Amino acid sequence: MAAAVLQPEKPYVDAVLNYRLDPTMGGTEVIWGGVYGQLRRKYHPFPVKIYDERGHEDQFKIDVQGFQLEHAPAPGLELNEDGVVPLRGSAYDEDCVKLLKKVTGCSRVFVISSLTRRRGYDATKASGEDEDKPDMEMTPGNASARFVHVDQSYSGARKRLYLDMGAEEAKVMEKTRWSVINIWRPLEVVNNEPLGLCDARTVSEEQLHDTIHLVPVKWPMTPPENKMWQVGPPEKEGEHKWHFFSKMTPDECLVMKMFDSKKEGVCRRLPHSAFPTPEDFGPPRRSVETRCFCFWEDESAD
Repeated sequence: MAAAVLQPEKPYVDAVLNYRLDPTMGGTEVIWGGVYGQLRRKYHPFPVKIYDERGHEDQFKIDVQGFQLEHAPAPGLELNEDGVVPLRGSAYDEDCVKLLKKVTGCSRVFVISSLTRRRGYDATKASGEDEDKPDMEMTPGNASARFVHVDQSYSGARKRLYLDMGAEEAKVMEKTRWSVINIWRPLEVVNNEPLGLCDARTVSEEQLHDTIHLVPVKWPMTPPENKMWQVGPPEKEGEHKWHFFSKMTPDECLVMKMFDSKKEGVCRRLPHSAFPTPEDFGPPRRSVETRCFCFWEDESAD
């Protein structure tokens, strides 16, 4: 993939993002996460401008563009002996619940799980260690996600609701308005591979492609199959509007919408991707992403 080019005195980074490659051109409609084969996937590289929105944070809202930046220190955030945030059941879960209720006005939050990333996308390739590894062998640690995607498709979100909450409770809760919202937080100042966020209003439904996402079954508390969106490339440069917030700190987090049952008047899904910049330096970026169901029990589903 071509390197990003930083434009001097301009508030954006020129980058090339990995979009969905049509299967007729060698792409696939199945993604395996956490394995060496993921690093060998073929994509449709497409040039974009990604704007640094420092100083303009208040212009972005989760129900409009699909994301917003929050200054929200997390007193419960602690790493376990393996150097990761526990998947579920930590004090950080309560920090996330309080934040989402405040930001969204929802009445209930169900924490699905937290995923700690501490391996750079290029780390394995640069070391050459992936050259003789089988496609299905797991990589040592979760790497940044360097392709344009939404974590759940519309059908995938409903499937996760039933898997994570159980059929009996899911049948009750899906009658109310509900959503899947992620909280993305760096564990140190972000000096490389920031997270790029695409204004949801600039991506058409036709550019979203339902894709099966599979994970090794030995991952704890993770369903073996997920349905997500791969995002097809825009028809012309500048069509998709991309943004990021430089030098994020552990006291900040991104609140990002993956799904909303409400069909009118709000953003329903957020395409996003990690990306390199010319100013990247230091060790791989470490972050934690906590996935949650949010419910508005006084509103109907759609």
